[in-house]
Order: sequence, then structure tokens, then C-alpha cells
Amino acid sequence: MDDQNSATSPQLPLLEVRELRAEFCVAGGVGASKGSKDATGARANCVLRAVDGVNVQLHDGEILGLVGESGSGKTVFSLALLRLIQPPGRIAGGQILWEGRDLLHLSEADVRKVRGREMAMIFQNPQLSLNPVRTIGSQLSAVLRLHHAISPHQAREQSAHWLREVGVPDPERVLEAYPHELSGGLCQRVMIAMALSCRSKLLIADEPTAALDVTIQAQIMDLLLELRQRYGMAILLVSHDLGLIARMCDRIAVMYLGRIVEVAAATELYDSPLHPYTKALLRAVPVPDPHHREKLQVLEGEPPSQLRLPHGSCRFLGRCPEAVDRCRTTDPPLIAVNGTTHEVACVHYGALGEAGLVEVKDGEKQGVDPSSPPARNVIWGDQESEASR
Repeated sequence: MDDQNSATSPQLPLLEVRELRAEFCVAGGVGASKGSKDATGARANCVLRAVDGVNVQLHDGEILGLVGESGSGKTVFSLALLRLIQPPGRIAGGQILWEGRDLLHLSEADVRKVRGREMAMIFQNPQLSLNPVRTIGSQLSAVLRLHHAISPHQAREQSAHWLREVGVPDPERVLEAYPHELSGGLCQRVMIAMALSCRSKLLIADEPTAALDVTIQAQIMDLLLELRQRYGMAILLVSHDLGLIARMCDRIAVMYLGRIVEVAAATELYDSPLHPYTKALLRAVPVPDPHHREKLQVLEGEPPSQLRLPHGSCRFLGRCPEAVDRCRTTDPPLIAVNGTTHEVACVHYGALGEAGLVEVKDGEKQGVDPSSPPARNVIWGDQESEASR
């Protein structure tokens, strides 16, 4: 009976994030009124909420893509998962459940045991992520000895082994080299080897190919796919490159102004995007086809300042071509569409009281009064959005 129950019970996610919020205190920021001061007489502070109520899951061996414009909160979210946000930033609330344990309730010493050993991260610029005054060998060995009770000689041998695993030619020479003596591609392979050396279950890759040329980008992506296949490692791939995300990922989460606005399987998201922001991002992707004559569509306007976010309305309202009056008074949550795993945060997909389920089909809104005028001249604080001018 126990075996039967275990066979039918859903598999727990490797990582589950619930209502995660991360914010930064900005002294005298633009969100404070002119001349305002706090109780001590100092200039008033503002809170910039870079991650605002994110919910997402990642399963064992899965590659999840996280996409969005610059400034959407992708990197802050990635750093928050490892509790690497430094003052004036802080994690303001939520849960980060790693194999059932809430990392936000662990001591700093316990979190250090998770970093590197169970969850690892590689960054946008690998050469800046490595210590410039230590050799590659000493840095790899230090990581191995930190997490495993091994001798310096064993650490040296394992360092060479992991460099070979990620396709580094002549690993003995690379172990003696300093970061500035290696190319960007080699440095990124070193960072991946460092993550693999402790057999991490999750690799967080924050724009891992942003500083590399096109040919090296393809090699690094092929390497990540190969390592996922070989070791069953889950990957959170952060990028603004939708073409790259489409090729790599099982599922994709779209982030806008600190929130997830759509999550779906990669093929479903590209074939049937629901959120207007996702549609706009996909329309802006170049098509490598000489017979494709359609012009790229630019997403007009700029996101509102995260110090002056709208209250009680959709955050994409000022730039949305599908906005209706209800968008002004509704801040839509992320919900499953028609009971599927496709989730979206948009008033056009969800229960709207007497209006029932509102859904966009074939470019037409269902369940919405067609006489409702589109939202225009949206004001953020005391500044009119660029999209409405």
C-alpha cells in the first residue's frame, strides 16, 4: 500500500519559492517628497522592491528559464535564493523551500553548507567572479576542501578532473594560470567546473553567456545541456535572450517589475503566449529568415520607476495594447488558466465576478464589454507614462 501511495503521490519540487520579497532602502530617493525627512531629521528613505511576491517551482533535473527586460528583478531574485543580498538590500519576506527546508530560517553557517555543495551560481562576467590574485588551481582546491574532507593533493587531482569534465584543454596548465591569462569562455568553464565539483543539485546561471562571443555562447549552452543529461542537475537559466531560452529550457517564467507574470512549458509559451508583455517580448525577437519581411515590433514606453509603482492596478497598464478599464483597478495575481499548468497574471484570464472567465481568443476579448474604451493617459505618481504620450 505504501508503494502504491508513493507511486501516485506528486513529486515534491526541488526548490519552491513562495511570496518572496526582496527590497532595497534608498536614502532620499526620488519616491520621497521634496524636502521630506524622517523622525531623526535625516532625508526620508524609500523602499525599492526589486522582487515582489514571486512564486515559482523548480523540479529535479529541470531547466527553468527566467526572462524579462533589464531591471525586472531577475538577478536580485537569483541572489536571494542563496541569501547573497547585501545591505542596503534585504529579503523582506516569503519562503525559499529547498528540499522542504526554508532557507530563510537557517543560520548563516547552515546556509554556507547549502551554497556550493547543493546550490551553486555562475555569473554574467566570469573573469570578475574569480579572484584575480589567486591561481585557478588554488581557487578550485579551496572550494573542494571547504565542502569535503580531502587533502591538498586530492583537491588538486579533483580540480583537474572537473576541468576535463567541462572540456578545458590542458587542465594542468589552466590550474597554474591566473584569471586574466584565460579567455572569457575558459573562465566560464572554470566557474561551471567549480559548481560541478561539489555535485550541486541546482545550478543558477545568471546571464552565463552575456560577456562571451556568439560561438563561445553556443559551446557553453551545449555544455550545460550535456551536464544536465549526465548528472541530472537542475538549472535556473536567467537571460533576456528569448532565442537562447527557447532552445534550452523545459519551462519559462516571464518576469516584469519584480513579479512573475506568466509561467508555462517552453513550447506552449512560444506557441500560445497569453500575457501582453510576453507577446510583446516575442514580437521583438528577430527571425533569421531572409523571406520573413515583417518588421520587428518595439515595446513602447518604459517601465514605471520601482520607487513609484502603481497601487491597485496592473503594473503593465501604461504599456499594454490590450488594456481595459478593469486594469486600472485590478492588480491581477498569477493563476492557472483553465486548470492547466499554464499560469498568467492578467485580468483577461481569470474569474471576474459576474463577467465570468475573460479570455483573449483569436485577438478578441471574450467576456468584456466591447464598448469599454482602452486605458489611456495612465499616470504613475505625478508623471505621465511614456506609453501614453
